[in-house]
Amino acid sequence: MKANVPIINLEELQICSNDYTKISSDYGFQHESLKRLYISNNNITDWQSICRLGHLFSHLETLIASDNPLESFRSDDDVNICLPYLHTLSVDKVQVSEWDDIVALTKLPCLNALRIHLTPLLKPYQKDERFFLLLGYMKNIIKLNGSVITANERETSERRFIRYYSQRDDKPQRYFELTEKHGNLKPLVDIKIRAPYLINVRLIYNQITYDKEIDVRQTVQQFKKYLHEIFQIPLTRLRLFYIDDFAFSMGVGGPEELKYPRRVLHTYNIHDGDQFHVDLKPDAPKPQHSNRTADITQRNKKSTDGNTTNSSTSSDDDKTNISIEISPFSFDSLQKLTEEKSTNNNNQTTTIELDYLYPSIDKNIEIKVNDDDHDDDLLLAAAAACNNIKTK
Repeated sequence: MKANVPIINLEELQICSNDYTKISSDYGFQHESLKRLYISNNNITDWQSICRLGHLFSHLETLIASDNPLESFRSDDDVNICLPYLHTLSVDKVQVSEWDDIVALTKLPCLNALRIHLTPLLKPYQKDERFFLLLGYMKNIIKLNGSVITANERETSERRFIRYYSQRDDKPQRYFELTEKHGNLKPLVDIKIRAPYLINVRLIYNQITYDKEIDVRQTVQQFKKYLHEIFQIPLTRLRLFYIDDFAFSMGVGGPEELKYPRRVLHTYNIHDGDQFHVDLKPDAPKPQHSNRTADITQRNKKSTDGNTTNSSTSSDDDKTNISIEISPFSFDSLQKLTEEKSTNNNNQTTTIELDYLYPSIDKNIEIKVNDDDHDDDLLLAAAAACNNIKTK
């Protein structure tokens, strides 16, 4: 088979990634059966080469020409002749940069599906702006970037197209066509709608002031942690006061302390411009410990009849406690012993405990007293006991 003989009944041809730079017009054949042509990822830069493909494949319906550095969709060829049946075109990732190139595509008589994303022309616009501008220019498109266009989307996009160009001097011809259809539309007021839980307030601590946008869905405890991070102050000492700016300026409200950590901020009915003042609690006083101790010494003295005598005195002027012990060998004690008399005929034993006075001597000194003995003998015995203690 000769190379210039067309393949009969061929409907689809893929010639992608062949590094084509241009399509010549002297191939000397036409193929009327081919309907789908894939020529992506080549180096075709001019639209004229695309039109020559239309001459070679006169009944072409789908052309996938993405990933080619096409710089324009315009040429001197009449697209009504070279691409009369083309209804689907993909020209994503091309290098067109003017809206006139989009206008040139509207001259394709049967084009109703277009795919175009990444181009220098559309890069400055947001996604929704690209959508209504492309639909505004291309009145016959029913499928854009894979999405079917509804009647409502068509009308909304055309109205946005009118408002977009109404304030511009470079109005395209399509603008006047659409104003005849929809009338002269006034620009919409640009209203910024933000969530009602975001409030602009002023935070003040000493001479430091911040204007912040806060989320009033947080609790007082969470808000205090946020302030702790901003002002770098101890969280345990932080006090927070809320001031309703409007009420305060009218003299009907004052600072309100936020005491309840689990309470949500929006319950305070906070508005834009209100203030939060931060204060510090004073340091907790340190406990003071006294080194003064009060010693009270009590000594028990047992007599022969089991009676106990305690003696102690205190001085209020010196604020000290002094314990005075009465020795069993003092004059008063010895005199008291002489006054004691026996009440029966049996021998009695009088015990003088000296343990706390002289622990190194015998614990007890026993003095035996008879009924017939005189009191002087008792005194002599006591004196002898004292001498015995001194010698030891």
